[in-house]
Amino acid sequence: MSDANTLKRQLKIKSGAAKRLLKENGLYRKEAQDLLARREKLIADGVNTDEWEVKNATNMYEESNKMIRDSSDRLLSVIAELKELVNAAHKEAEFAEDVELKNAESILREANSWKYLTNTTINGQFAQNFSGATIVLEHRFFGPSNPRPDLSEESLKYLTIQQAMDDLVYFAKNVQLPMPGGDQVPPNKVPWILIGGSYSGALTTNPGVFWAGYSSSGVVQPILDFWQYYEPIRQNMPQNCSADVQRVIAFVDESFASGDQARISAVKANFGLQDLLHADDVVGALRNPIWDWQMLQPYASDRSFFDFCDALEVKDGVNAPSSGWGLTYAYEAMGRYFRTFYLDELCGTGVPVESCLDTYDSSWPYWTDPALDNETRSWLWMVCSEVGWYQIGPQTSQAPALVSQLVSEETYQRTCTMYFPKTFTLSDRPKVLETTSSFHGWDVQVQRLFVANGRRDPWLEATLSATSQNIASTDMRPIVISDGFHCSDMSTNAAVVDPTILDVQQKALTSVKGWLSMFQETNLTETTPSRGNDTPENAASRPDPMQYCCVILGWITLTLYS
Repeated sequence: MSDANTLKRQLKIKSGAAKRLLKENGLYRKEAQDLLARREKLIADGVNTDEWEVKNATNMYEESNKMIRDSSDRLLSVIAELKELVNAAHKEAEFAEDVELKNAESILREANSWKYLTNTTINGQFAQNFSGATIVLEHRFFGPSNPRPDLSEESLKYLTIQQAMDDLVYFAKNVQLPMPGGDQVPPNKVPWILIGGSYSGALTTNPGVFWAGYSSSGVVQPILDFWQYYEPIRQNMPQNCSADVQRVIAFVDESFASGDQARISAVKANFGLQDLLHADDVVGALRNPIWDWQMLQPYASDRSFFDFCDALEVKDGVNAPSSGWGLTYAYEAMGRYFRTFYLDELCGTGVPVESCLDTYDSSWPYWTDPALDNETRSWLWMVCSEVGWYQIGPQTSQAPALVSQLVSEETYQRTCTMYFPKTFTLSDRPKVLETTSSFHGWDVQVQRLFVANGRRDPWLEATLSATSQNIASTDMRPIVISDGFHCSDMSTNAAVVDPTILDVQQKALTSVKGWLSMFQETNLTETTPSRGNDTPENAASRPDPMQYCCVILGWITLTLYS
């Protein structure tokens, strides 16, 4: 049996095991809910808690929770194995349209959402500490959550920030949750807490129907030319690697600027990119190892970024000094890394680089394929239309460059026209000023919002912790920063190994506990504006405590498998 066939078989087996465990876990949770409802009904009917019926229901409920924990442990183990298989399949050309791979990715997406129902995340910590119910809601046009039959440009007109916010409000005000008392928890009766990370973290700053919010790495500020994306990477990566990458990129830029075709051809060949015709495609390819930084977390995670740096900075078993080895060795080492390893990792073994990295050929079908469940297409629609965040290289001397100046605004805009030719032209730009005007960016004002960011997050300069802004932290909107990466503070595992993240999570629990104590039931049926005074009018005294103190709504957009 070929290696590819073996991998397909393993994908099928592990996918089946993960699917069975997800179903099993769901059944155990439903059983626990039913037992809890039975216990509560007995007590409501006047049965004493010391009587056998209540004790039996309590014991069975505790046993169900034990089975949930055991099932969850087995599921996490299988999911970890499935992730490894999916990552391996992504490197093989035979799996480009493979059914088993797509099925495995779908299961991983479901499992990725599932963890936000548990105390392995800040969502579950809130639920556990405050006797809350936690929900995960998928963003429109991401995964299978689609109000339209495809991802055509006509359909994607309904993918906007405002539409997403309206979805949140509508859901909170109309959902009847499948749990005891699930029809008695509207946000004017029970406090809802909105949690999100990255783009969805920015959405927590707006809909006022939610009593409190937790924003992790929330990118509140739309920015067209977001060269600052690379600054936290440059400042926090190994100094020797940073120094040598900057030397290589400067040399590559000088080579293309020289107009010397022999020199340019030699540069392309050094990186195995001789089949790419356009300079910005060549230098664009060199960004990819830098982008791997965003996959890092304090706990064991994707180590591709450090594999790249090791390839440049470890020579004959010896680490380079902080100044690096210098241009000659770094240029050769980086080229060797691309030619012998990284291009196969990036594009798949045996896949021609032009089919993977050429951004000028409009004939490639992936540009305009409107098939559902393509989060890259959905995300780029938002980038091209509303938020920008074009991760260009520094243009002139804005900062030392890990990325070429040839990666420009025009590079990104051409990508927008390739994906969405009926909507965008080369002269168009994302409407970042309009988006900032509508949602206020760095100037957004909202109460009872806990803001958590990470010093090593490449998105830092678009958050409320941007070093250019000095935005004040307050008791009603704490802004706390850890040593974490992108959305690290959402993970319980990250807090185990990084005390600065543990500190953020503990401060969040303290703040939210205080805000929950302030909640009063109100007869309001419309969304409280998030700008200006957000204290509900006609507030009444809080009723007797309900079974659930609060509802925690997690907000999912992009799926990250690492």
